[in-house]
Amino acid sequence: MHRVDKNPLRNPADLASGQYATGSNLAARSALHDRFSSTQRPFRLWEADLVNWTSCRDVLDVGTGTGRFWDNAELPRHLSLTLLDISAGMVSEASALAARGGFERVHLSVADAQHLPFADASFDVVVANHMLYHLPEPAAAVAEFRRVLRHDGMALIATNASGHMRQLNEAIAEVFGPFDLGLNSVFGIENGEEVLRRYFSNIAWRSFVNPLLVTDPEAVVSYAMSIPPAQHATADQASDLMAVIAQRMEAAGGVFRIDTRTGAFVCSGHAP
Repeated sequence: MHRVDKNPLRNPADLASGQYATGSNLAARSALHDRFSSTQRPFRLWEADLVNWTSCRDVLDVGTGTGRFWDNAELPRHLSLTLLDISAGMVSEASALAARGGFERVHLSVADAQHLPFADASFDVVVANHMLYHLPEPAAAVAEFRRVLRHDGMALIATNASGHMRQLNEAIAEVFGPFDLGLNSVFGIENGEEVLRRYFSNIAWRSFVNPLLVTDPEAVVSYAMSIPPAQHATADQASDLMAVIAQRMEAAGGVFRIDTRTGAFVCSGHAP
């Protein structure tokens, strides 16, 4: 039996009924990236380029969320997708997005990533985007990824590093006090490879450089209020946060720069 973490952002049951019961919180965060990214190619398209999809058939997306990864006209529609999340609401939204995108072979699964309900060697690719740091035991999920992958399969695992969105976190702390969500220290750029090496022999890290150049303080506040500690802000706290963001934006000439530190591990092979 896997341990249960009291952090609501690292407890699958709490995530399914709270933070990720629906896609609304993810949508608020995605909107900031969509509007103010400095790169011309969104993360999901950049990440998809890391895979040679022509030789793939069966793909498992673990922690699929709203399925945004599949909002990509460049991906082949012959793929058989299995969209899995701990949240039934998320799986429903991901299914609808995939259907709108023209994927005809879509399978749905509501399950814990630490206990994948699939036979060994079932998939050519496992996609796991920004989700391992939400788990009580990330290594248990990685072991499952390797188990359900075929011998020559690959895992595409996105995560962040400490300092990710530092400027935003500093502004939030000015209103709510110091905080640490405790995610990147669990599975991030700095320590993720150590976990992955237990199960995969070939691991390559690919960095995605994309500072956000934000000109709308309301978009920043919407992002901040989708996660603790601002998620349950009072009206006064929300007003204070808006004032802090607007002040920092004005001081920087009308642009609030938020540096991101993210990317993806590309994993294959079997650990010795």
